[in-house]
Amino acid sequence: MRVAELSVAERPTNAAEGSAGATTAKERFRMAVQTKKLWPNAKTLRIRFLDGEPYVQHKVLDVANQWRGYANIAFEVSTVDDSEIRISTRADGHWSVVGTDSRGIGTNEPTMNLEGFTQEIPDDEYQRVVLHEFGHALGCIHEHQSPAADGKIPWDRDAVYTFYAGSPNYWKPADVNANIFARYAGKSTLATDFDPKSIMVYPIPPELTKGLLSVPWNHELSQKDKEFITARYPRSDPSMRELIVNGAPLEALIARAGEQHRYRFRVERTGSFVVKTEGQLDVVMTLNGPDSPTASYATDQHGGVGFDARIEESLEPGEYVVAIQHANPIGTGRYRISLGTSR
Repeated sequence: MRVAELSVAERPTNAAEGSAGATTAKERFRMAVQTKKLWPNAKTLRIRFLDGEPYVQHKVLDVANQWRGYANIAFEVSTVDDSEIRISTRADGHWSVVGTDSRGIGTNEPTMNLEGFTQEIPDDEYQRVVLHEFGHALGCIHEHQSPAADGKIPWDRDAVYTFYAGSPNYWKPADVNANIFARYAGKSTLATDFDPKSIMVYPIPPELTKGLLSVPWNHELSQKDKEFITARYPRSDPSMRELIVNGAPLEALIARAGEQHRYRFRVERTGSFVVKTEGQLDVVMTLNGPDSPTASYATDQHGGVGFDARIEESLEPGEYVVAIQHANPIGTGRYRISLGTSR
């Protein structure tokens, strides 16, 4: 499948007006995209570290989790080959592919690189780089390449070409055009007003704008960053169906590859509950909560009859969310899901 098709398979509302034709991680990172690349809301993104010291891995995850305070997305460390985010510290530079573009990268390749990250790297450098690159991993573009930035940055183009031709970038004019001057297509890009405080903006020294604008290195999420990512991955999802305790099973159809179904239910009093699927569809079921749609409580595959999933747990009062996905990334089919009490 092409990259754009993989993006839509992950989240149908990513439907593209154009296509993204880059073939490697670094090429795709450097090109203006023509399709939205968001993950399904409430998805758990698996992070596989291809190398790096244990300290670095823990530090990266700690910083990345700052996005989770505003985005309805979870991160978990994984050793699975096709993990959505694969991090190396050994390639050149600091970069990440954008969102679902990682689905088009070979499973033995990194989708994010944090060159030279060790225990000696200062905390503010972790903050600056990791927050920025994980913004890309969630589908965010460079702020200075947003359609909203058009006309807002008075670039001195000759000075920009000279600046980025030197260390550590060594960019050719085509690289500068792609990374600095190119604008993402407005009709297929979600954008707010240009935000110079965004973690997703490159620093802009005054000598690149003849002193008319200066943007420093940013080290934290701006207020607009927080509002924007919350809107893209909202915690309240009106499309979720309600599971009724001891009610009739709900019929469901996984119609697209990678489609995720989410259900909610509320526990009023502590007790033992059973969530199960029927229909012999090979699904993975995740129970999240209480009162957090991203905090994994339990996961099951094949715990029921045959391929059916089944989770039986003692649950405290609160709201819970059940996520269902086919075990095969391209699998589809029908199933039933129900919630009951157990003795």
